Amino acid sequence: MLALIFYLGITPLIMGSLITTRRYETGSVTWGYRYICGLMLSYTLFTILCIPMIRFEAPFHVLCMAYEVVTVIATLTGLVLFIRRRDWAISVEWKFDLAKVAPFILMALIVGFQMFRLFYFQEIEYRDDKTYFALVNDMLGSDKMYLTDPNNGQVYTSIFEANFKDMMDSWYPYAAFLSRVSHFHPLVICKTVLPPLILFWHYLILWIMGMFLFTQDATKTAWFVTICALINDM
Repeated sequence: MLALIFYLGITPLIMGSLITTRRYETGSVTWGYRYICGLMLSYTLFTILCIPMIRFEAPFHVLCMAYEVVTVIATLTGLVLFIRRRDWAISVEWKFDLAKVAPFILMALIVGFQMFRLFYFQEIEYRDDKTYFALVNDMLGSDKMYLTDPNNGQVYTSIFEANFKDMMDSWYPYAAFLSRVSHFHPLVICKTVLPPLILFWHYLILWIMGMFLFTQDATKTAWFVTICALINDM
């Protein structure tokens, strides 16, 4: 659990300082904005390492070790910038009226219900689920990326026999990496941990967009996110 908090929480927040600046007057840099930027940067670094290693058939543990080293270096560098620029001192003035709490309550209820629903059960089983779990399980069990065909179980004699779409997709190895460092079963990572987190990231991005579109008006942004959440459930 601590590993998930580190890789999906603390690390992105600190790494975001590598690609954000302190523009207080525009309110463009907030904790949420920095977190999303850091999250994208961390996954980009994983992808840059992952795709060539798939091509050259590197063991899965080598990918994990390389990413851990790169993550530590990037996090320490981001921490230096975070401290030198005093990024924790960011303060954005919101146009917030305490009398207008209805959209915030409604937004919290709808988004909270959707995250609760994804965490405890999922109504839809997608066709790609079996492929998803088979690939992640194979990586953890064999220490090789794309060892077998997830459709028929046949062992690949060459990486070029694997599906090209899968070879160019770093999401399966990333899910396997999270399972490896957290010691959670792949099914727990793929079906319980990641779905509500991805939904949270989705609404955080919508909140950042709303704050930009409505010039830091938190009340209008809450209505915007609430409407988007209702549309998502249609």
